[in-house]
Amino acid sequence: MKTLPALISTFSIFAMSPTAVAEESIHLPVIEVESPSRAYPQTASTTHLERDDLQRSGQRELTQVLRAIPGLTSTQGMKGGSSGLRLRGSTAGMGLVTIDGIPLYETQPSAISLDLFPAETFGSVDIVRGSAAMLNFGRSLGGNINLHSRDSDKSGAGLHLEGGSFGSLQETAYADWANAEHSLNLTAGRDDSFDGTHFGDPKQGNGERDDSHTHQLVMHLRNRLGERGDLDSSVYYINNDRAVDKLGLVRFPPPEFAIVDDPGRSQQEIWLAQTTAGLDLHPNWRSELQLGYTQHRVNIVIGGVLPG
Repeated sequence: MKTLPALISTFSIFAMSPTAVAEESIHLPVIEVESPSRAYPQTASTTHLERDDLQRSGQRELTQVLRAIPGLTSTQGMKGGSSGLRLRGSTAGMGLVTIDGIPLYETQPSAISLDLFPAETFGSVDIVRGSAAMLNFGRSLGGNINLHSRDSDKSGAGLHLEGGSFGSLQETAYADWANAEHSLNLTAGRDDSFDGTHFGDPKQGNGERDDSHTHQLVMHLRNRLGERGDLDSSVYYINNDRAVDKLGLVRFPPPEFAIVDDPGRSQQEIWLAQTTAGLDLHPNWRSELQLGYTQHRVNIVIGGVLPG
C-alpha cells in the first residue's frame, strides 16, 4: 500500500504539465508570400515614356531618345544602317527589343536597325532593367525594351516634315479613327538622305557620298468584342535602300586593305505582325492568346577586294 501515493503523485505532475506549457506559448510572426506578379515592381527598375515624352525629346530617331535613359548604352551607326544597343550586359541581338510583345531580331550580332523606326510611330516605351523583365515577354537577363504601338482613342490626323544637312528629308503622316468599340491608327513615313556621309575615308580619295532611303508603314487596330473580349492587332513594314562601300585592296606589296568607294547597294526589309485576343473570364482572371510573325531580310550587292 505504500506505492499507491507515489503513483498518484506522479499522475498529478503529468496532468498539470499541459497547463504550464500553454501559459508559456510563443507567438510566431506572420509571413506573407507574394506571387511573382505582385513582387514584380520590387525586382526591377522600370522607366516608362509616354507619347508626349517622345515628342518633347525633339528627336525623330528612337535611338536618340533612348540614349538619354540611365543604364542604356546606344551607339549610332551610319544612316540607314545598324546601331549598337546594350542594357546591363544584354545586347540587341539577344531579344532585347520587343514591339507589342514580338521580339525584333537582327541579322547582325549585337546590332539592331532601330534607326529605321521613327519615335513618333510608338505610343509608349517601357525600359525594364533586371531579370524580372522575363515576366513581360523579355528574352534577355539584363532587361528589355518594350515598344508599344500608338493607340489613340481620338480621331484625328497630322503631318511632320523636317530637313537638315546631308540632303536629309523626313516626312511622317498619321491618321486616327476611333469610337467606343473600335480604333484604327495608321502611320506612313519616309526618310531620305540624298547626299549622305562617307563610308570610305575622303582623305584617301574616296569622295563618294552614300545615300539612304527608307519607307515605313504601320497599322494598329483594336476591337472590343462584347463586354469581356477584345482583339489587338498591329503590322509593321520597313523598307530601306542605301549605298554601301567595300573593303578593298589599296596597296600591294605588302597587302593593305581599307574602305573604298564602290557602287554597291544594300536593301533590307522588315516585317513584324501580331494579333492578341483577350478574354476576361473573371474580375481577377484574364486570358490572352498572341500570334506573331517577324522577318528581317537583307540583300547586299558589292564588288570584290580588287580595285574597281
